[in-house]
Amino acid sequence: MPAVQLLQGTKAALRVALSRKEVITIPPLMTHDYGDIPEYHVEPVYIGPTWRRGDDGMFILPERTLGWQIIRFIERYVGGAGGQTFTPTKEQKRFILWWYAVDERGRFLARDGVLQRLKGW
Repeated sequence: MPAVQLLQGTKAALRVALSRKEVITIPPLMTHDYGDIPEYHVEPVYIGPTWRRGDDGMFILPERTLGWQIIRFIERYVGGAGGQTFTPTKEQKRFILWWYAVDERGRFLARDGVLQRLKGW
């Protein structure tokens, strides 16, 4: 395995020893000092009821849903290797509650939908 040494300085380079006799220096990728980069605040976009909050700041949950039964089923029967159980995150639970929300006649409120998240959700 090559030995790697970080050279000192604001524009750090890498020195890599490929062998006892062969040493290479890799220049830094950034060669310009851009100074202070301003901070930006971007408001996230929420589409759908999963992230909707009430006046008290609490998440709004559906009045009628089959989601609680689905969550109990998942926590009881869905698992990984070695007998580990799976517990959905709070966001996943809210999504399940809204996905299985029903009206007063028992009809699903959502007929179709998309859940889009970053890898690792």
